Amino acid sequence: MRQNPIEPLRLPSGTTLILVPDPSAPATAIAASVRLGGVEQRRQGGVGPLLARMLGGDSQGRTPELLQRDVDGFGALGTLYDGNQLLAWSVCPPTEAALVQSAQTLLLNTLAQPRFTEEALVQARTDQLRALALQEEELLPRLLRTLRTRAFGSDFSVQGDPAGLQRLTVGDVKSFYAHFCTPERTTIAVVGKFAPEVARRWVETSLSVGDWNQRPAGVKELLPTIDPVPQGLRDRTIPSLPGISAAGVGFLFPGLSKAEARADWPALLVLDAVLGQGKACRLFRLRDDNALGYEVRSVLLPGRDATLWAGYILGNQSSLAMRDGLLKTLGQLRQAPPTDGELTRAKTLLLAQRSQQRQLVLPRARALITAETSGLGAAMELEFTKRIEAVKRSDVERVAQTLFGSNPVVVRT
Repeated sequence: MRQNPIEPLRLPSGTTLILVPDPSAPATAIAASVRLGGVEQRRQGGVGPLLARMLGGDSQGRTPELLQRDVDGFGALGTLYDGNQLLAWSVCPPTEAALVQSAQTLLLNTLAQPRFTEEALVQARTDQLRALALQEEELLPRLLRTLRTRAFGSDFSVQGDPAGLQRLTVGDVKSFYAHFCTPERTTIAVVGKFAPEVARRWVETSLSVGDWNQRPAGVKELLPTIDPVPQGLRDRTIPSLPGISAAGVGFLFPGLSKAEARADWPALLVLDAVLGQGKACRLFRLRDDNALGYEVRSVLLPGRDATLWAGYILGNQSSLAMRDGLLKTLGQLRQAPPTDGELTRAKTLLLAQRSQQRQLVLPRARALITAETSGLGAAMELEFTKRIEAVKRSDVERVAQTLFGSNPVVVRT
């Protein structure tokens, strides 16, 4: 095995494998990511979430009942589609027997040999429609979804829409899987208490059954072209909830497919923490100084085509006042750039959050494959502390100028 435990291994099939043994861990997690988010996948909105739900429900080698029995025997298994990747993961006790069962269930029976049935599609569609309905009842998910759609200049919905989901067939899901779920798009991470040679052997063994290792490269990946937000773009309004109003502003940053954006990622994380993370951030001070809203913070939605930074306020005041407060606070960055004290607080917060995350094997595994899939590289996790501490004030000011020098999108109630 290689000396660096986070240096990715390229398996003969083209699949990327990352092994992170931790003798002190109380469990072992296996996480797999299939890189998606290209033009072709976005033209088939709604297929991704249906595929994620169907993967955990049936297999060529296992009925749904047997799959559930296997999962109950070792721990937990889950799947997720977020628009950029298809995620599947399992967690098991730190024994070789549990690792073998976990790898076989996740990789062989879930990822490599799914069985797409009409019954599984109906159940997946029902679950996805229910999830969409629940999201419509919550203001923040609607606000962020509309910001994303508005900023990216398309009606693409990561989770699909009711009409589109009703039109999709088993053939659509099978075709999507065949074209895009291929070895060279897939990254697998194993984190926890295990012997590296054992983990690698069982990962490769689990993927050797069936045709996974012989699957063709599939459709060439083309990332969408995201146009700059035009100047003077009008606010988009969404329905409010009784007694609750909201406003959000979003700015586009270059996507992680670009080398300069990857290099600037640590500085962007620090800037985000200065502005919208923790009770000492600038947006929280906006809330306290102006009695504006009760939930105020920022979110980063990274993508290989473009990254969206968004700040938002939820409250019971005028959404116009919320919007103006957000834009004024962000505009003040030019006259009042982050201080050394703000940078120190932001870095401390980021490192504390990452330290807490690293205590759990599943978040570590998911962070590794997400970093590798997004283009940041798994080494970002190994060097996270070093890279955050190396961020200088000039780096944050430069990133702020790039981010907030563009035109905003505004969504409010």
